[in-house]
Amino acid sequence: MTVLTFFILISMIFSQQQGVEAPLPAQDMGKTQTQQPDQPDPLFFELDATGKIFIEKKPVSSASGLQQVKLYLNKYPKGKILLKPDPKVPYEMVVDQLGQLRDLAGDRVALAVDNP
Repeated sequence: MTVLTFFILISMIFSQQQGVEAPLPAQDMGKTQTQQPDQPDPLFFELDATGKIFIEKKPVSSASGLQQVKLYLNKYPKGKILLKPDPKVPYEMVVDQLGQLRDLAGDRVALAVDNP
C-alpha cells in the first residue's frame, strides 16, 4: 500500500510542474559580426618611434588625426579605435595620446600591442 501511495504522490508532483517557454532563434542567426554594417573594422591610430601619427598607414598631424577619429566615430557609432604605439615611443607620449583619444571616444578606445 505504501508503494502505491508513493507512486500517486510522485505522479501528482510531476503533473503539477509546468514547462518553461523558451524562444527559438531567428532564421537570420547565420550572419557573423563582420557581416553586419554596424560593426566596422577598427580604426588604427599608430605612433612610430619618432612620435609621428599614422592613421591607416598614412601620416597625419595630431589635430588632423583627432579630426579623422571624430569623423570615423560619427560615421560608425559603434566603431572602435585602436592605438598602436611603437615599443620605442616614450610611455608618457602613449598615455597622453591615449587620454586624448579617450576624451573623444570614451571606452571605444583600446591599446593594441604586438606579441613578441
